[in-house]
Amino acid sequence: MKIRGQKLHADLVETYGGLLLDIDARMKRGEDVPNCVAKYLLEAREEEELDHLDMSILCSGFMIGGVETVRSHLTHGRLNKSIG
Repeated sequence: MKIRGQKLHADLVETYGGLLLDIDARMKRGEDVPNCVAKYLLEAREEEELDHLDMSILCSGFMIGGVETVRSHLTHGRLNKSIG
């Protein structure tokens, strides 16, 4: 179980850490980046004393929470009616 947890942690950091790096690079190039959690964290990192790992885990938490919300709505029929 510990090895599976470490693998999941590494995968989440790789995925969402990569997203952060991509958005950070786009912002540094002056591209217009839509408002999102990643952009907010990157802009607030110094003030909030966030490092790359902190931001990666926060981003993954929002994704996982979003997935659970959709699953809950599907299971309890709230979205089921609109999906058909």
